Order: sequence, then C-alpha cells, then structure tokens
Amino acid sequence: MDEGKAALYAAIIGAAVGALASWRAAKHGAGPVTPHEGGISLAKTLGGSLLTVEGSQYGAALARNSCINDALADYLIRLKRPGDGARCTL
Repeated sequence: MDEGKAALYAAIIGAAVGALASWRAAKHGAGPVTPHEGGISLAKTLGGSLLTVEGSQYGAALARNSCINDALADYLIRLKRPGDGARCTL
C-alpha cells in the first residue's frame, strides 16, 4: 500500500475512533471512557500523530476552533500531520 493511501486510511480510522469516543463520552460522561493515554497509545500503534485538545467540550472537531480547524485542514488537504506535542485549547 502506498503512503498516501495508508495516510488516508489512518485519517478515516482516526475520525471514526474520535467520533465513537465523543459519542460514548457524551452518553456516559467523561472519565475512563476517553482517557488521553488511549489516544497516545493509538497514535503510537498506528505510527500516526496526535493532536491534543485541552478543554471540556466533546467532539472537538466540531468546536469551530481555528487551531483545530487548521490542523484538520493541513492533514485532510495536504496530508501534513501535527508535529510532536501538538496542542490546541478550547
């Protein structure tokens, strides 16, 4: 599989995992359902990147935050991944 397809599949999987985590957190409340360590582990396992969003809103991709929007656009349009330690604040 070429690198472009692998990156696209990783983005789709990441979006699906993020959506599921947001839904579960909204339904069951924050806490052990959505631990940050799980995101770190998933990024390492997939050989991907992690954008840490500090805040209490679920569904950060829908937050209308320029930091998050820029990171998403960079990845989805240019396949540019967030750098190590990338962070946004809501």
